Amino acid sequence: MACGRVGAPGLPLAARAPSLRGSRPAAAGLTAEQAAAVAAIEDSASGRDARPILLDGVTGGGKTAIYSEALAAALERGRPGLVLVPEVSLALPLIDRLRPDLGARVPVLPTGLGEGERADEWRRIRDGAFDVVIGSRSAVFAPQPDLGLIVIDEEHEWTYKQHDAQPRYHARDAAIELARLNGAALVLGSATPAGASTAYTLQSFGPDSTPGGGDDLYITVTVSDLRKDLTRVLP
Repeated sequence: MACGRVGAPGLPLAARAPSLRGSRPAAAGLTAEQAAAVAAIEDSASGRDARPILLDGVTGGGKTAIYSEALAAALERGRPGLVLVPEVSLALPLIDRLRPDLGARVPVLPTGLGEGERADEWRRIRDGAFDVVIGSRSAVFAPQPDLGLIVIDEEHEWTYKQHDAQPRYHARDAAIELARLNGAALVLGSATPAGASTAYTLQSFGPDSTPGGGDDLYITVTVSDLRKDLTRVLP
């Protein structure tokens, strides 16, 4: 199968052949820290504990592998998943990863869908036609039945907050309530978590939970008061 292009132009994403460009290498495995994070998510899902779990990991550090394993576990229990991304362009690499890894039926719900298109997609979602729904903030309202896992990637992004049109809402806060209503596990992933999210979470897995993490990747920041520097130069 040729890599790089996902099927023919114009086909709905769910109908295109899976691409292998984002799939996991055959010999790849989780680190011990990643496995611990997946186990915690599975425990929350099986216990229907909706309290959020925070993945605090650097960009490219392996959060997607944790998402993929946790979603696979949810699907094995017969419960679908929902993944929110700040913008649809970020959904495509994630779909390239999930479809070949899980063999899952994965649609994408962009913000710009017309009312008729959105209604058609939501009917199919409500009827259980998809395993994992991926979309921007409005996808939090998709009628996915008996959700088992909700993932909010880059949860700190301001685009999750709709403030310029009715209804006004924050997708993270709506997802917290959605998880509670469904008894679903909720995972918040970010390299720079929002302050409010750290207060919401049941458990937090830091940079060491991902293979790209570690203290060596963080720079030392020094705050300098330039007003003091100027007093030394100016008369």
